Amino acid sequence: MTNKFPISLLAILVLIPITFSFKYGGGISFDRIGGFDNRLWIASLPISMLFCLFASSKWANQIIGKKIFLSFVTFLLSCVLIKTIFIGQIDYSIIKVSAGLLMFTVFLFSFEQYFKRNIESSLDINTLENRYVLFPLVILVLIIIASWHYSSDVLGIRSFLDWRGIPMSKVPIFITPKLVIYDFEQYYAFVLGPMVACATRLKWYQYIFVAIIALYCTKLSANSTAMIVLWSLILFHLLYSVFDKKSRNFIYKASFIGIVFAPILYVIFMYVFYENLGITNSRLDARYSMISSYINNLNWYQIIFPFLTEGRSIAEDMHNEFLEVYNAISIFGVVFFYSIVLMPISKFLEIFRIQAIAIVLVIFIGGLTVENLLHPYTSIVIAYLIAFYSVLSKNRIDNKTTQ
Repeated sequence: MTNKFPISLLAILVLIPITFSFKYGGGISFDRIGGFDNRLWIASLPISMLFCLFASSKWANQIIGKKIFLSFVTFLLSCVLIKTIFIGQIDYSIIKVSAGLLMFTVFLFSFEQYFKRNIESSLDINTLENRYVLFPLVILVLIIIASWHYSSDVLGIRSFLDWRGIPMSKVPIFITPKLVIYDFEQYYAFVLGPMVACATRLKWYQYIFVAIIALYCTKLSANSTAMIVLWSLILFHLLYSVFDKKSRNFIYKASFIGIVFAPILYVIFMYVFYENLGITNSRLDARYSMISSYINNLNWYQIIFPFLTEGRSIAEDMHNEFLEVYNAISIFGVVFFYSIVLMPISKFLEIFRIQAIAIVLVIFIGGLTVENLLHPYTSIVIAYLIAFYSVLSKNRIDNKTTQ
């Protein structure tokens, strides 16, 4: 029977930015703010993790049966084993990154299994995209913006204190102060790029509305890199709209290749890039120093196998996904992992071009200052989006061949 409800409940569960956190003293809380008071917490997980764990266990046989998955798991274990033997002890940093990579891979394959069984091929693409991506995201963003102003203007919650007692930015609540959006400043705004990409097929005034609320929500989060992602996507759509078909193909291919290889250029030109945009700050200065120090201290043999270095604390982080993956599993691991990410995207490149650009912007440009594929919330959202468009594209191709 066809589900006529305009919004998928799964989409709400996956996209809603609510996190439950475990305290050291016992108990669960939903009001932790990411990056602060870390001494009080054991771990924080998005509620979407509950479905992902269920889906992973339900389709475990199909996931384990994939040769590429087994090969990747074997590769990760080999890197961890070699590092352990080399330094003579367990390096929890490489285990943390490897676990994040494995988590994303499992969730990507889990969502693929779900959508293969649940997407109704009889419905048109616009209806499905509205149900699983656009409508849920727009509703959530409007709630977040309203909650922000309710927190500040009505409740008078102007700021929160970090563990040192220093006032930080406003509390990013979700409807009630008992629900706080974990890592709102660093991560949440990255999911808005795909929302704007979906809106490009709407009427011009509807597209402008979606773009404005996305830009405003990103402004509230003070996320400079997410703002760059959004404006880059809007610029791409503008250029894509005004040129002819031949020029569009060139713009699309050049943009895609440029975005994918951006992490390599960014490592070299990071500070110059942000300085020219006038958005440098103490955090970016610190990250640039970490990256420079890391690169300068690599020996010749560590360029290929960077994990053959001394162990790092689990709390140490370069805030650059490309370098964290490279440091944990070598340049070969970088190629292996991002091939797994890009293979399903390649399946919908021609049909969902603007959506593909939005996703690779979030992964490769967003990953320059944060780790979207390693973060529990954003990794689940990105795996969900890639799997959705990959399966949707395959269904469309299959429908055309059977007609």
